[in-house]
Amino acid sequence: MIPSLLAILSFLPVPIPPQDVATPQAQVVSDLLRGLHVLVKKHPERLQIEEWGRSRKDQPLLVARVAFPGTVPALQRSALLLVAGLDGRRLDDSRIAIAQLERILKATPESETAKRLSKSTLYILPLANPDGLARGIAGNGAPCDDDRDGREGEDAPDDLDGDGRALWMRWKDAEGSWIEDPDHAGLMRKADPEKNERGVYRVEREGMDQDGDERFNEDAPGGVLLERNFAQLYPEHEVGAGRYVLSEPESLALARFVSKHPRLQLVVSYGTTDNLLETPKKNSRKGRRAPTGYFEQDLWIYKQLGELYRESTGREGKNHDEWPGRFHSWVYAHMGIPCLATSLVHWSDKAKKEDKAAPKEEPEERPEEGKEPENAEKNQSPPASQPGTKVQDKLKKKGSKGSKESDESKQRDWLEKHYGEKAFLPWKLHKFPEGPLKEVEIGGLDESLLHRIPESEKEAITRSHLDFLLSLLDRMPQVTLGKVTSKELAPGVLEVEALVSNEGWLPPRIHIATLLRRPVLPRLEAVLATGTEWQALLPAQEARATSTALLSGPRMTLVSGLKGKGSHGNYRWTFRVGTEGRPTLLLRIGDRVLASRAIPMPNAKNGGGR
Repeated sequence: MIPSLLAILSFLPVPIPPQDVATPQAQVVSDLLRGLHVLVKKHPERLQIEEWGRSRKDQPLLVARVAFPGTVPALQRSALLLVAGLDGRRLDDSRIAIAQLERILKATPESETAKRLSKSTLYILPLANPDGLARGIAGNGAPCDDDRDGREGEDAPDDLDGDGRALWMRWKDAEGSWIEDPDHAGLMRKADPEKNERGVYRVEREGMDQDGDERFNEDAPGGVLLERNFAQLYPEHEVGAGRYVLSEPESLALARFVSKHPRLQLVVSYGTTDNLLETPKKNSRKGRRAPTGYFEQDLWIYKQLGELYRESTGREGKNHDEWPGRFHSWVYAHMGIPCLATSLVHWSDKAKKEDKAAPKEEPEERPEEGKEPENAEKNQSPPASQPGTKVQDKLKKKGSKGSKESDESKQRDWLEKHYGEKAFLPWKLHKFPEGPLKEVEIGGLDESLLHRIPESEKEAITRSHLDFLLSLLDRMPQVTLGKVTSKELAPGVLEVEALVSNEGWLPPRIHIATLLRRPVLPRLEAVLATGTEWQALLPAQEARATSTALLSGPRMTLVSGLKGKGSHGNYRWTFRVGTEGRPTLLLRIGDRVLASRAIPMPNAKNGGGR
């Protein structure tokens, strides 16, 4: 019986809890969380901190609500949400988000920032994945069985050479698919069979085959990637996607926050995704199927805001806009809210225009006919193979096979530019005391640096992206109740016409939101004013004969079809004016009253209101 029980138990999953290792990042995360509460004490009239959940390690998921004093309460204003830190490798994104928060709070009451935030509310979630940020890993550290062998997190990368980094290891293998990049000594890239290239190396993350399955580091304790845990085109069963949609407390808390704030008009995400560097992709699906891109009717928003972004930041490049399970695609496709995603800085960005201009070459002096130049040897053309010649420069620019420069080469160039010798560790021999693999070489690119922002660029990035963020507040929808007129059809019977317009840049509801029927539309209601209270106006068949009543037209009219700035709509009713006096028109969004206007009598000025 006991042997049988042991045999059964041997096949059951054996969870291996992640190691709680004190890291420099963990201290930074703790300091940032404490710093948010310090900011509240300094600016209680401008900043509130809300806790919207707890992480797997029981860290608070904090949202900062920034709103300057104004006529409308903070919770009833149009709002913008900034999210940073979903990818735990990008701690600098969180630092910049908090640095931007600090600068906003220091704004003087007369500044443009104060004026903007007296009309709108800004929410900032700077540490969306505190557990991952504390460990410097992409996911949240949750136990995962990526290799589906019944054990969780048992084969993680290891720092074999003790240099403090788990980089790469390579060894020659007849079945390998990697070669050295001819343009960068030691840099590995995939062999391209179409160019008659054959792989000679196998490349793996630095580490050992701890579970003896002849695979390396296939079950690292990175946890669930929160950027793959959302519902839009959810990549079920893929590595890092989680067991089901919103399986993680961090992603679930973020989804709840967005869904429970109906006044959110824009969302901005700092992470690994870009949809602002060029016109994003268009939806390729028809009918009611989940979209794979942005609807054509909404692309103008991304085009114009993308132009604003590039103008504000000076960035140029190509989008990295993946959709399966991503937060930004879920916000657009499920919540009906435009979500602007940027990676702040990326190795694939193009050089700025001012950097592209090549220095003018001095005109070459030509000797007179029949005479040799004074220094013939120096003016002789070097052989084509010598570095620095036009032929060699073209080869280097195109690559050894005339192809575009590989991503690996671009990454190394970017890393060497910003981090110098720290970017690439030369390959060094490492021998294993036991096992089938006797020796490997350890080294290669430190790709963790690709997720950091160089110190020399942090100030410019913080300032330019803050300018862009604040400029978005000027583009919120502003639905207003305009002119209200009436004419008398019979004694005590008025025909009323009201104008509703959008004075903001964004429409109250974008195209995809009309399909989702969210967020809520503005609505017009006819009511009776009783002091500071409003009383619903009844139709004539339900009211007393002497009461003010609605004769024709709906009691509540949804204001639909409003587009960008200047779009408007006209609405009509017929009322009977009784003993209670003239009715009042209310323009509402949810429980918020945007405007109220007493219906004027014919040939009289508009009634009072606000």
